[in-house]
Amino acid sequence: MDTVGYVAGVISTFAYLPQVVRTCRTRSARDLSLVTLVSLTTAASLWLLYGIMSAQWPVIFPNAATLVLTVVILGYKVFGDSG
Repeated sequence: MDTVGYVAGVISTFAYLPQVVRTCRTRSARDLSLVTLVSLTTAASLWLLYGIMSAQWPVIFPNAATLVLTVVILGYKVFGDSG
């Protein structure tokens, strides 16, 4: 059962990677929705908290990684030159 959680986590986490790479390369998150980024960051934070509280590693690892990725993009959106 954990294997399914890990596979789902890897797929959903790495779905953000192309956007992070593009955002870092262009140094711009202008075309990205602030509401969406805040929502994704909040959701990843809450899922991470849930995973920690319930000691579910298949929830903890991917959401910790997703949180890092969404925070990077959100940082470009809020603090970037053209965010």
